[in-house]
Amino acid sequence: MNTNVTAPWVVRRIAQHIMPGLLLVALAVMPPAERARADTPPPLLTSSATAPLMGTSYANYATAGQDVAPLAYAAGSRWDRVDFNWQVLQPSQTTVNWTPYDDLVTRQSAYGLDVIGILLWTPSWAVDTSRCSLVAQESILPAQLLGRPSLLESSEATDETSKCPPRGLYLPWDDPGNVWGAFVYETVSHYSALGVGVWEIWNEPDMYTWFWRGSVNDYARLLTVGYQAAKAADPEAVVLFAGLAYWANPSYYVAVLDALTTVSGCTVPNYCFDAMSLHLYSNVYQIGPVAAEIQANVVARVGAHPIWLTETGAPLWDESPSGPLADRLNLVTAFEAGSYVIQAFAESRAVGIERFIFFRTHDADMSQYFGLIRSDDLTLRPAYWAFKAAATYLYGENQITGPFTSSGVRRVTFWGTPRGRIDVLWNTTSSAISYGHPAYLPEATLVTQEGLASSVPASEGRFTISLAPATANTGVDGAILVGGPPVLLIQNDTTSPTSALRPLPDPHYGAAVGLRWDVSDPGGTGYWYAEVERANASDGFWNLVAGLGQTRGTTAYTDTVPLAGRWYYRTRVRDNAGNWEDWSASAETQTTVWVTRTVTLSVTTFLDVNANGNWDADETAPTTPVIVWRDGAGDTVAFTTTSSWQITRTVTEGQHSVSVRVPDYIAAPQAFQVAAGPDPTTFALQLGLRPVIGRSYLPLVGRQY
Repeated sequence: MNTNVTAPWVVRRIAQHIMPGLLLVALAVMPPAERARADTPPPLLTSSATAPLMGTSYANYATAGQDVAPLAYAAGSRWDRVDFNWQVLQPSQTTVNWTPYDDLVTRQSAYGLDVIGILLWTPSWAVDTSRCSLVAQESILPAQLLGRPSLLESSEATDETSKCPPRGLYLPWDDPGNVWGAFVYETVSHYSALGVGVWEIWNEPDMYTWFWRGSVNDYARLLTVGYQAAKAADPEAVVLFAGLAYWANPSYYVAVLDALTTVSGCTVPNYCFDAMSLHLYSNVYQIGPVAAEIQANVVARVGAHPIWLTETGAPLWDESPSGPLADRLNLVTAFEAGSYVIQAFAESRAVGIERFIFFRTHDADMSQYFGLIRSDDLTLRPAYWAFKAAATYLYGENQITGPFTSSGVRRVTFWGTPRGRIDVLWNTTSSAISYGHPAYLPEATLVTQEGLASSVPASEGRFTISLAPATANTGVDGAILVGGPPVLLIQNDTTSPTSALRPLPDPHYGAAVGLRWDVSDPGGTGYWYAEVERANASDGFWNLVAGLGQTRGTTAYTDTVPLAGRWYYRTRVRDNAGNWEDWSASAETQTTVWVTRTVTLSVTTFLDVNANGNWDADETAPTTPVIVWRDGAGDTVAFTTTSSWQITRTVTEGQHSVSVRVPDYIAAPQAFQVAAGPDPTTFALQLGLRPVIGRSYLPLVGRQY
């Protein structure tokens, strides 16, 4: 394949961003006054400090004579997901047309957006018709797919053959006859120099024949060759599994995973993709269960991989090219779509989804409206402000917990963010709720989905919040798709607590080592729990011995060491905002643990003929007893056959016992507790053996089978 000569470029990787000027940001967050609508709230904080977790689709389009990428960036988007159409890039086997995409990539880069490139659409010269089914396929959509973009908006295919596998696909990726391998290699080589580092191999092959007319095995091979070629061109490239429509065929991806392990020719440990890609629409409550199911199947077949939600959103019924729609199944209002953004992002991050790409930036060329931005006048929908609120606040956490639902309130908590603890809260019911949330500070900040912030005082240890009802009851049989308008409750403690382990006695006698620590929490939310680590060397290797389950609300823990010797300890504590103390580089306290003691055991035995428990004058000692001393593990320490016995041994602490056996007599074992210590100790035991006065025999019944 011929390549064009391009000017040198600075390579931009995923976490590197060229920041637009302040004038650009100001333009983005403040549309012209004559275009503003009543639902446009005051500007939020700038999103320049956000993380590259969120993106949008097709921010590269210009609309109303203006690029919308600056608006996307100002909302907190750091990605633009774009089709790289093979038909456009390589109209013939010997012709390459880089220009349209060079312009696109350099323009988005200047605006601060990284590009996710979707490689798809086989040109007519490259089609392998022998592997392509062109028979019309019935595709009645399940209800879950009725809220996704329509076919006309989802496919740029110029004819059905563009959905066919390319020829030479089963040849080695670098064989001249493998035209797909050559295309991917040259495209990734060219655009890696312009900073494109993420490539999605096709789109929704599970969506009947909307995008792909090859077999499951053909897609597995397409992914394998694409991965091999992309990595050869750019070893740092991130290669995504094609975005899954999922509900069209929920088992499709499983079949592909199985093919990757058997027939695709993939030989690398990650099975030729770096992350799964998923598309889910309208119902915020499906995200967690579907993503968890996919992750479980991926782990079982090819090992853990991240999941990227590369399309998500909710189409509108109250705004459309023809006005409000009567058929509202799986559709929402513009305001409810704003609620969807924050709830879907929270649900996604809680289940471990690494990237969140909203469909889409605006509505140009759409018969349904999804966009953050209205295409006719560039005014900003409620979803825009919700997207910006999520990008502004919900990042930089050290842990996410949830979702939890209690009494109709759903909660996802972002711990240890740059603003402290943030609880995302919304009402899952159709009735208003007055909700009391635990308060760890005298005051918190409440942020609405529009990004409007206000102070909330605590009263009697709680913040009282009014949560409006859910109104998006447009799912199947009236199911609620989106909760009521969410709020972000921010308890602003960003200061880490500190702790100090108290010194231990040295040496320490006994395997149970009692630890105590003192805590200071200048941030004010208070101590939550500690983690305690133990090592047998001052600089590690450290083993976690206690955590939340053992130390919540307490500053003491008793550790049982596995062996005697020198042991080292350190702790770190966490406050109720999720802030962690840093681990100490070395031990905070240490001690030498002894778990043994020298014990002298003195045992006398007698035949307790009258069974009164006393050694009477007419009772004698047995002549042939067997006396056994056992430790707590049941192992024999020593034994004798004399009636009177004294012996000294150094033994491990714990419960020990002595038993005696004499024919026709019985005696219960006698237990004694040995505590570790430096000084010898003595136990004197007297055991009386009572005569056996009768025996009973039970028949053994056998059954023949």
